Order: sequence, then C-alpha cells, then structure tokens
Amino acid sequence: MLRSSYDACGCSTQTTSIINLKRGTLFLQRLERHDEAAGWWRRYLVLDGSSPWAARAKRALKYCEMQLAGSAS
Repeated sequence: MLRSSYDACGCSTQTTSIINLKRGTLFLQRLERHDEAAGWWRRYLVLDGSSPWAARAKRALKYCEMQLAGSAS
C-alpha cells in the first residue's frame, strides 16, 4: 500500500531514498551526532549537489564540521 502511494504521487524510488536520507541525517544532527551526520550529508551531496536542498545540506555539513572542530579543542 505504501508503495502504491509513492507511485500515485509520481515519486521514484531514488527520490524516495533521497528524501529518507535527508530526514535521517537531520535526525542525527538533532541528536548532536555530528560526526555521523557529516558523513551522511556528504553522501547526500553526492546524490544531490545542485538543488535548493543541496544548499541547505552544505550549510548543515558546515555546521556539523564546526561542531566537531569545537569539540576537539
């Protein structure tokens, strides 16, 4: 049933995967698991490097990197 809902909206499996990747990464960031989140933001940007969400992902990656640098000092 869930699959047919995605088919009805015209979402491809790849689009659905990208959406889930983004949601999971945001969740890791909220849990302050910045090292893991940074890795997943990099993976996201390989798949989507030019959309408006890619710009958001780049900012989020930079934030995670800054948090990691701050915790190392």
